[in-house]
Parts: sequence; C-alpha cells; structure tokens
Amino acid sequence: MQLLGVDDLVFLRNKDGYLQADANNLVKVVELLRKAKPSVVYLPAASDAHQDHKATNELVLRAINKARGSWFQEAQGEPWSVKTVFGYEVYPLMQSVSYCEDISPFMELKLKALKEHKSQLESIAYDDVAQSKDRYRGILNLGAKYAECFEVIRISDYFK
Repeated sequence: MQLLGVDDLVFLRNKDGYLQADANNLVKVVELLRKAKPSVVYLPAASDAHQDHKATNELVLRAINKARGSWFQEAQGEPWSVKTVFGYEVYPLMQSVSYCEDISPFMELKLKALKEHKSQLESIAYDDVAQSKDRYRGILNLGAKYAECFEVIRISDYFK
C-alpha cells in the first residue's frame, strides 16, 4: 500500500477464507464509512467466485445501506450516504459490464503493486492474470491498451 501512497489501511482481522457479513464486521464497516465519508466505494463484484470476495460484497453493501441512516445506532458516527458504488471483477470475468475505465497510464504501477503481494503470487501468477484481463478488457471494451471494467451498483454525480 505504501507504493500506492495509501497510509490509512484498515484490516478487520478476519482469518483468510472466513470473512462473514456478521453483526461485528457490519458495525466496524459502518463506523469506517461514517468516519471516512467516501463518495465512491469499490468492492468485489457480486459474481466473484472467491468466498471472501462474496462476503465482502455482501458486507460492504449492507454497511453502505446501514451507514446512511440514523436508525442504525449500533455503530458510532453521523450517518453518511455513499453516492457511487462500483463492483470490480477479479474472477470470473463479469458477463455484463456497466462501465469501463482506461487504466493504461497506471498499468505499470498496478503491476508493481501486485508484485509486492508476494504471498498471493507464490502459487499463481496473479500479476500475469491481471495484466491479461486488463489487456483483454482494454482492447474489446474501449479500444485502449488496458482497462478495468465494473458493474455500477449505485451512481450519483460521478460523470459531471
């Protein structure tokens, strides 16, 4: 994350493969949303095959809905409404995409960052998979060198 300039990374401290969209995690994510007040949130697409990614999708969508209302008093902080939510693809590729973004200028940095995630690259070359996926999406969806594609879950004032 340091390579990307991220200095406020938060871990929920769930074991790999055991993430649950349970009450404890829901309160943590609602509080995080209310504190950070993001206008845009990215989360794994609903069609993702990995169990932690599926749980993340469910957990974050539930938290986004709970964070906006004063009725969810289990979490601290003032209500906050996230305006735009995108689901990104990892695996499998989404059958239908709503929005694509040219990431060609950032592909080298993305690959450098992925290579820092050594534990994930021990058995599978995810950096090669990501580059191939982004090249495929770039050519077919935008006529660009590389692109990332998303499902639009909620959108408001994004394209001004």
